[in-house]
Amino acid sequence: MPKSSEPLALRSRRVLADGVISPKTVFVENGRIAAIAPYEVEIPVGTQVEDLGSLVLMAGLTDVHVHVNEPGRTDWEGFATATRAASAGGVTTLIDMPLNSTPVTTTASAFEAKLLAAQGSLAIDVGFWGGVVPEHLEELPGLLASGVLGLKAFLVHSGIEDFPNVTAADLEKALPLLAPTGLPLLVHCELDTSGRPPVEGIPNPRSYRQYLASRPGSWELDAIALVLDLCRRTGARVHIVHLSCAQALPMLREAKAEGLPVTVETCPHYLVLSAEGIPDGDTRFKCAPPIREDQNRQALWEALADGTIDFIATDHSPCPPELKRLEVGDFTKAWGGIASIQFLLPLVWTEAQKRGFGLADLERWLCTKPAAFAGLGATKGRLAVGYQADLVAWDPEASFSITAETIVYRHKVSPYENQSWQGSVHSTWLSGQKVWSSGRPSGPFMGEALIRTTQAFDTVDQTQAREALKRCCASERWIDAVLARRPFGDFHALSAAATEAWQGLTLEDTLQAFSGHAKIGGGHRTNREQAGLAGATETTLDKLKKANEAYAAKFGFSFLVFATGKTAEEMLKLLEIRLARTKEEEWVEASIQHHKITLFRLAQIERTLK
Repeated sequence: MPKSSEPLALRSRRVLADGVISPKTVFVENGRIAAIAPYEVEIPVGTQVEDLGSLVLMAGLTDVHVHVNEPGRTDWEGFATATRAASAGGVTTLIDMPLNSTPVTTTASAFEAKLLAAQGSLAIDVGFWGGVVPEHLEELPGLLASGVLGLKAFLVHSGIEDFPNVTAADLEKALPLLAPTGLPLLVHCELDTSGRPPVEGIPNPRSYRQYLASRPGSWELDAIALVLDLCRRTGARVHIVHLSCAQALPMLREAKAEGLPVTVETCPHYLVLSAEGIPDGDTRFKCAPPIREDQNRQALWEALADGTIDFIATDHSPCPPELKRLEVGDFTKAWGGIASIQFLLPLVWTEAQKRGFGLADLERWLCTKPAAFAGLGATKGRLAVGYQADLVAWDPEASFSITAETIVYRHKVSPYENQSWQGSVHSTWLSGQKVWSSGRPSGPFMGEALIRTTQAFDTVDQTQAREALKRCCASERWIDAVLARRPFGDFHALSAAATEAWQGLTLEDTLQAFSGHAKIGGGHRTNREQAGLAGATETTLDKLKKANEAYAAKFGFSFLVFATGKTAEEMLKLLEIRLARTKEEEWVEASIQHHKITLFRLAQIERTLK
C-alpha cells in the first residue's frame, strides 16, 4: 500500500462516514485514516492541512466490473488510461475482468502476464477476477490459488473467441471448486435457449428496437434461474452481473429470502438510459444485455432501494471507435459495450437525487457494498478509522457536460455526451496521496495490484500453520519449506512458494506426499473432494476398486487425480487410460495431479482458519 509522506488533515463541512454527514476533520497517517475529529479541532504542528469547504468528503468508490483489456488489447484501453480515468471520477479501486485481454485470465500463467502488464501503470489500486471457460476447467485450482478475487463466466457468447461461454455442465464442475474457497462466481446471465426471436418487419441493422428484441428479457430469466439452481445445489457464492431485466427481480428476492449466497449488480446505463430515447443507428448505446424500456428502469431503482440489487458497477467496456460502426450505425455488427468508469458518480447521483435518494445511498451502492463483495471490506469502502485513506472530495451541486475534451479514458466515445450531469469530482486520494486534483492527474502512478491476502494463515501460530499445510500436502519436507517462507502477504506469494517447494522434493518426499491421499472410491461418502462418486453404482465402484489395486501394483502408489467436479465414470475412464502408461509417464502425471490438489486445498486455507 502506498503511504502518504506526511500527516494530513482534511477538513470539510460535509464528511460522509457510515451514512452520516457532519462537519469533521479527517486525519491521515501512513496511508490510513488515523482519526475523525470535530471540525474545529486543533491541528498538530507539522500536519499538512487542506480545507475542502463544503465539498463532500467520502470514501473512494470501488468499481468491481471493469474491462481494462491489457495485455493484448491496450489499443482498446489499458491500465494507465483506465486507472487515470477512474481517479478522475473518484474511483480508488477497480476490479479488472478476465477479458478482453490477450491472453484471457483463465490460467495462473495468464494471471502472471496480467500482473506484469499492470506494473508501473496503476493510478489506483486494481484487483482481478479470473475466468471460467470450458477448455481450462482443469486450470482452476492453480488460478484460484494464485490470488484472484473470484471467477467470471458467460452463459452466452462473450464477443471474443478466446473466452467461450460455459454450459450448465461446465458450471456443475466449476462451482464445487469455488464453494469451499468462499470466492464468488460472477455470471453474465443471458441464455439463448430458444434461438433468436424472429425480426418483426423488414430487417434493419440500424434499428435499436430490433436489436433490443434480439436479446429478450427471457434470456436473462432463464440464465438467472439456472444460476440460482446451481447455487442452491452447490452452496457456492454467485453474483449476477449487469442485471438489465427487471422481470428477474421476484426470483432474486425469493432467492435472497431463502438465504442463498447470491448478490446482484446493475449498471449506470440501465439506470440512466431507456430504450425509448435511443435513436436508430446510434451504436454508442449498444451493450449486452441491452438497455430496456423506461418502466423496466424504474423497477431497477426500486430494487436498489429495497436491497434486491446490492450495488452498482460500470461494466466499463471500451473499444476503438471503428468497432462501434458509428459511420453506418449497424447494431448487429457494432461492439457491445459502454465506457463510463470516469462518470460513475455523477451518472448515478444525477438520477438518484431525482428519486429522493441521498448521499448515504450513494455510499452504500458505490463504496461499502462493492468493496465488501470483492473481499476488501476490512480496509476499503468506508471512511473509518483504520481504513485505507482512499477518499474523494466532490461537489454534488455542480453541473457539467461530458465532452470529448473532458473524457480521460482512451477513446472519447460516450452515449452521455453533451448532456448536463450533476456531481463534479474535485480531488481523489489513494492511501492519503492525492492522485487527481482540479481536473488534472496528481503525482506518479502509485496504485497497487490487489491480490487475495493470506492474513489468517500469516498470523496463526506455527502449530496451526503446520496443521493447515498438512491438510494440503503430507510431505513433511514440503511443509517445512513452505513454513520457512511465512509470512506471505498474499496467495500469489504462497502459491509460488508451494510450487517451488514441491519441485524441490526428493523421490522419498514425493512418495510421502502421495501416501497422504485417500484412494479414489474409498471413503467417498465423507470425502468432499470425491463427492462426484456419491451417485455411482456399485458396479462402477467395484471397477474403481479393482483398477486402483492394479494401478498400485504397477506403479507403487495410489492413483492420484484431481477429483473435485468429476463423476465416478470420468475418474474410472482416466484411471484406465493412465494404467496403460509407463512408470516414468505416470510419475510425471501423478506429480502434476498431486500439486493441483495441493493448490486447490491452499486456495481454501484462509477460510478454514477463520
